[in-house]
Amino acid sequence: MNTNKNNLLCANYFNFNIQTTQYSSAVLQAKTTSEKKENWKLNYFTLNTKAEDYKLIEKFIEDETNNYLETLDHQYQMHTATKVFVNADTFEDAVWIQFLSDKSETDDTIIKRSMAPITAVIFQYFDLETQKIIRTEVEPIANVDSFEEYWENTKEKLPFSTVF
Repeated sequence: MNTNKNNLLCANYFNFNIQTTQYSSAVLQAKTTSEKKENWKLNYFTLNTKAEDYKLIEKFIEDETNNYLETLDHQYQMHTATKVFVNADTFEDAVWIQFLSDKSETDDTIIKRSMAPITAVIFQYFDLETQKIIRTEVEPIANVDSFEEYWENTKEKLPFSTVF
């Protein structure tokens, strides 16, 4: 990509899908960025939301998250903000980061949920091949000045390296 940078007609980002032996439906997606006069750099791997298997993984994670939330004393609901990171060293595990809001804050429509204040985040670490949950962590969010600030601090919590 860097060799042909001047011929690529795209903005400062470029996403491409990856097929591997384990994931032939191109469920893996690489996210890259480039600033003017800089080389392209790989930021992170995620899941391709248009891949065949994505909806199955998403449904599984949503079900597992809802089941887990029911066991907590606090009444959280899933916010519309999510992010998924794949371990680029192994492509075997991933983390689904689901932001949460309090159920008491709003009704359950998507529009209302998207406007509710984020009060916690749940990390669902899972095996990509078996789609089994490895572990779940919930972290309440208190006194965060901005959503972007929280995202920046999130990468330090991941068990594998990534660049946002």
